[in-house]
Amino acid sequence: MRSIKARFEEQEHKNPFHGASINLVRAVRGQGFSRQNLLKAFKELMPEEEYDKADKKGLIDFLELTTNTLEENEKKGKNQFKGCQNQECDKSIKGLVIGEISLKI
Repeated sequence: MRSIKARFEEQEHKNPFHGASINLVRAVRGQGFSRQNLLKAFKELMPEEEYDKADKKGLIDFLELTTNTLEENEKKGKNQFKGCQNQECDKSIKGLVIGEISLKI
């Protein structure tokens, strides 16, 4: 299994004008990475100015949902996003999810 960093760098090369958050989501989508690996990659690859510290847990939760398949999330009882500490995070995550669906990435 290729590392998150290698996948992230590939996404950055393909999409140089997209933010780190979008490229990180694309890098982990459906790959089954552990929460520990996601947290390590988040710390290493996400610039602090791209997210609010209060929303870090929520963003990691979102990456965990993204890396797992729908079936895995249903087994774990994680069928909805939880973890945002404010309404802005909730709006941005919903926008990200809607954007991912509409772009069919």
